[in-house]
Amino acid sequence: MADTADVSYPETNGDSVANEIKQEPVVDSEPIVKSEPTVDSELIVKSEPVVDPEPVVDPEPVVKAEPIVDKVKVEVDETANEIHDLKNSKVTPATTSATGQPLTPYHSLLYSLLSWEQPRATAVSYFSIVAFIVAARFLPLLRWVFKFLYLALGFTASIELAGRLVFSQGLASSFRPRKYYTIPKETIEAVQEDVEQLLDFFLLEFQRVLFVENAVHTVAAFSAAFVAYWLIKWIPFWGLSLIAVTIIYFVPLFYISNHELVDSQIENAQQLINSQAHRLKDLAGERTVHATGLVKQYFGGYSAKAQEYMGQRRSPPS
Repeated sequence: MADTADVSYPETNGDSVANEIKQEPVVDSEPIVKSEPTVDSELIVKSEPVVDPEPVVDPEPVVKAEPIVDKVKVEVDETANEIHDLKNSKVTPATTSATGQPLTPYHSLLYSLLSWEQPRATAVSYFSIVAFIVAARFLPLLRWVFKFLYLALGFTASIELAGRLVFSQGLASSFRPRKYYTIPKETIEAVQEDVEQLLDFFLLEFQRVLFVENAVHTVAAFSAAFVAYWLIKWIPFWGLSLIAVTIIYFVPLFYISNHELVDSQIENAQQLINSQAHRLKDLAGERTVHATGLVKQYFGGYSAKAQEYMGQRRSPPS
C-alpha cells in the first residue's frame, strides 16, 4: 500500500474568504451582450402598418423610332405605286370638245398629274423638270455627251489595236454580239402613237383656247402670254421656264385648296363684267337711237329742201 503524502492545507476562515470574495471586484474580460430575440423578417414586414399604395399609372407605350432606311424604303415603294397609278390614268376621257371630238388620253393623264391626285408622283415630275432646266442651264451636257463618245470610241479602238499587236486578235471585236440590237416594230408603233396623241393634245388645247371654249382659260392664256412678252426682256429663257413650270404645277394646287374662295371671286368678276357689258349695251342702244333720230331729222330736212328746190325749178317763170 502506497504511502499517502501528507499534504497540509492552510487553515482558512470561511468568513474571511467570503470577505475577500466580496472585496475583489469581478471584472469581465468582455462585456456581456444580451442577445436579442431572433425575429423572422417576414414577421417584421407583416407587423409594419399597412399603407395604401399610390395608384399605379401605366407608363406610356414607348414608340420605337423606325430606322431611316425603313422609312426611305416605305416612301420609295409608295412613290413607285403612285407613279404606276398615274400611268394607269392615261385613258381616253368620256368628255368631248365643243365640236364633239373625243379628247386624247393625255388629257386624263395631265389632269391627274396637275390635280395632285398622286402627290408623290406629281412632286417627282415637278422636281425632275426643274432639275432638267437647271442642269441644261448650268451644266455642259452637250460637251459631256461628246466627251463620253470620244472616250468610249478611243478606248475600244485602243484595246482593239493593242489586241491585234499582242495577241494577233482584236479584243473589242471579240465582244461583238452575234446580232446587233434593233428597236422592235411594236415599240416604234407605240412611241409613234404616243407622239401623235401628244401633238393632238397640244393642238386641240390651243384651238379650244383660241376659239374661247372656256372664257376663263382664254383670259388666263392671254394674261400669261402678255406677262411673258414683257418678262422675256429681263428674265432669261431658263428662268422664265422655271416660273412657267411652277405656275402650271402650283396654281391648280392652290385652286384645289381654296376652290370655294376662288369660285366666289370668279363669279363676282363675271357678274361685274356682265353688268358693265349690259350697261355698255344699253348706252350703245341709246346712242344708236339718238344718232338714228338725228340722221332721220337731217334727212327729212334735206329731203324737204330738195323737194322745195325741185318745185321751184319746175314752176314756170311769171
